[in-house]
Amino acid sequence: MQVAPNPVSKVLEVTITHNAIELPMSLGIELRELATGRLVYSAGITDQNRLSIPVHHLPSGMYIVRLIDDQSGFTQQRRVIVQH
Repeated sequence: MQVAPNPVSKVLEVTITHNAIELPMSLGIELRELATGRLVYSAGITDQNRLSIPVHHLPSGMYIVRLIDDQSGFTQQRRVIVQH
């Protein structure tokens, strides 16, 4: 998973990389405040490998983007900075 730009002020682009396999149907993405763990965004991902997350309304600070596969328990995460 790649996230850009970082720091971000308006829209965070998340690119999901996989090795020529289909994305699992149970794949989801979350954006959480690092300090509190509060969930500020979540979505299920189907067959796309790119997702845009609006962050313009969030306070400046550190956040965690987490990719989750509920079936296998796989998770991957990246830290991002929201900066206005």
